[in-house]
Amino acid sequence: MNPWEILGNVGDLHQICTENDFAKENQAGAVVGGGAALVAGVTFLGAAALGPVAIPLIMVGGAMAGATAESTVKNVGKGVAMAGAKAESTVKNVGKGVSKGITGFFDFFKSDEDFFNRGIEKLESGEYGAAIEDFTKAIELNSQNVYAYFVRGCILDEQHNYAGAISDYTKTIQLDPSYVDAYRNRGNIYVGKKDYSKAIADYTQVIKLAPGNADIYLIRGSAYSELKNYKEAIADFTQVITIDPSNVNAYYCRGLAYTELEDYESAIADYTQVIKLDPNCVDAYFTRGCLLVELEHYKKAIADFTQVIKTKPNDVNLYFQRGYARAKVKNYKGAIADFTQVIKLSPNEAVNYLYRGHARVANKDYDGAIADYNQVIKIEPNCTDAYFHRGCVRHEKGDKRGAIADYNQVIKIEPDNAYAYVKRGSIRREKAKREEAVADFQKAISLFRKESRMDEVRNLQKEVRELQNEIQNTPWWQTRVF
Repeated sequence: MNPWEILGNVGDLHQICTENDFAKENQAGAVVGGGAALVAGVTFLGAAALGPVAIPLIMVGGAMAGATAESTVKNVGKGVAMAGAKAESTVKNVGKGVSKGITGFFDFFKSDEDFFNRGIEKLESGEYGAAIEDFTKAIELNSQNVYAYFVRGCILDEQHNYAGAISDYTKTIQLDPSYVDAYRNRGNIYVGKKDYSKAIADYTQVIKLAPGNADIYLIRGSAYSELKNYKEAIADFTQVITIDPSNVNAYYCRGLAYTELEDYESAIADYTQVIKLDPNCVDAYFTRGCLLVELEHYKKAIADFTQVIKTKPNDVNLYFQRGYARAKVKNYKGAIADFTQVIKLSPNEAVNYLYRGHARVANKDYDGAIADYNQVIKIEPNCTDAYFHRGCVRHEKGDKRGAIADYNQVIKIEPDNAYAYVKRGSIRREKAKREEAVADFQKAISLFRKESRMDEVRNLQKEVRELQNEIQNTPWWQTRVF
């Protein structure tokens, strides 16, 4: 599973699994929940939970003065509380006469602060186009107005004008290299563009400027996973867990990274922790079940799949996986029941009939198995597995002619199938067609040798020698067909 399926597409501003109240109220803007620590409604300590436009709106924090038209935007969000003069009002009173009424507020706009202030009001009312015009005018009057660049970038970001947003965030960073939110927002866009290396660089800068933000480590870890740098990803997810031991997403994503490194035991431990923290996380049960199958812990896997089936009774894959695990513990009736349910839910998939056929063979229901293999061939006429296994069942039932016909079909479709030659050769030996059997075994030997399967080569060479001795010692009249 792709880590961004857990986190959501950060670049597209989707919400991930969190319970952050602000993120719930801003569905379109939520990126990674739980990252915004608001102080007095305006100060940010890692606003990873907020979408681009949500940030400047929170800057305002309800401070627009309403009837008095006294507008003060304090502590413009930079990821950390600003000190000194920057902690003063970014936008001061909008000029003489503003406090006397709204009419006076719109009469005179002369400074960049005036345009910035009006842009914030437009932004609050959802007039993005008008807001962009005001922020642009503010920049024209003062090319050093870092906040105008940043807020305009947020709006462009929200409107999916990512090139423009990146340009504004980059200018923000040039003017103020410590502007945390600009790095974070630009990193989010790079994730959406799948430029994970640049995203990682930006998130690394966020971590440098504002350490201790678990969400940024989580996002950077997922970016590392996208680059298949799983060791770095695991380090980031582990850091999240150190900061926030109850972060379900961190355990899940680290489990994914461990799975990619084939460290299944560690992955299982992480999914177990996910289940402990969130007993309703069915994906964790399913993924853990699949890993338990990989480690041949089939009974535990069956328990996990059964747990998920309670919640998702129509999930084809769950029944298939449980059926496979049941077959491995020789619960063939249970496996047949599961594969039958799979076929009921997905009747046109050949593989479902194939595996039910295998389970029926193990349960000695040969006619049922042949019926299933027939259905596979009907759906996929060139499925060599179906011909091969049907040939085995026919041989078991004593239908040697039918079995040879199936092995012939396997060889026709897949001429390098060594086992088809072995099976056909064995039946020919049973029928005393020794020379034909030798030819089949010698062909199989050459194919096995190419694959360096020397045990198979040696066993067949022994068979060939025995057959050649039988041919030499067979009286001439027994070789004739009357």
